[in-house]
Amino acid sequence: MGKLMVFKRMLITTDFSRHAAYALKRAIQVAEHAQAELTCLHVINQGWLSDLTKKENPEVPILIKKAELAHAEAMRNIVARYPVNFLVLVGRVPERINQYMHEHAIELVFMGAHGTYYLNDYILGTNAESVVNQVKIPVQLIKKEPSFSYQRILVTTDFSEVSKKATETAYQLYPHAEFLMLHVADVWYGKYLDDTKHHQHFDDEMSQALVDRLKHSLAECAVDHSRFSTKFISGYPADDIAKYAATWDAQLVVLGTRGRSLLHYILLGRVTNRLLRIINTDMLVIPF
Repeated sequence: MGKLMVFKRMLITTDFSRHAAYALKRAIQVAEHAQAELTCLHVINQGWLSDLTKKENPEVPILIKKAELAHAEAMRNIVARYPVNFLVLVGRVPERINQYMHEHAIELVFMGAHGTYYLNDYILGTNAESVVNQVKIPVQLIKKEPSFSYQRILVTTDFSEVSKKATETAYQLYPHAEFLMLHVADVWYGKYLDDTKHHQHFDDEMSQALVDRLKHSLAECAVDHSRFSTKFISGYPADDIAKYAATWDAQLVVLGTRGRSLLHYILLGRVTNRLLRIINTDMLVIPF
């Protein structure tokens, strides 16, 4: 059994947008359940105005005061009363977020994501992707208003240690949910099977092998197996994960990403980054 993570220091990044407010509400829910320390971070982007990183610049205290007022207003709109530390930093957004997480041993970060095809917006769009691509801790991207606790969570798997960690982490965070472990089998092999009989025989063998492998993969995870079911489909990972998540009414989609290697960049480029753009549900991205 692998060592499970303990989430006691959490971070929420904000630009005070509607989706940032969603992320704040969700972060408070999760932090309160875990009794974790929660910090809300706003970064004043140095690209907005010249010389913003200089402390003597008169624009900086004005912008900090505006941020403090915006945070106070956001907190007034949240029914739950849980302590949230608020901090304003100045600099390049992804770098400052990652620096803060590293220096303060943050274990989980929440970010708002601006819905389908809106991930190029200022802080929680392009910068959300930047954080996902760089960070070494779980990142939860919030797209929906958190008017519910997660009841249906789809966990993707490629049968790797990365996927095992993602499954265990998701269960640790949301142990009362119903989980579906999904594997998307690439459709490439069909191109090479022209004979229908051989194609069907291959499909039958492949299907049974995947069923067995999914069961074995789940059995190795340190989770309550009664809360999990398994499923495999044929298709293209990013597109078909998004489609199946909608079909199954998933409220959270979970996937693991590999460490700082070539495989990491391949996976992020082909699956995670595309999912960030096309999926309509919240996402939990867990690095290995």
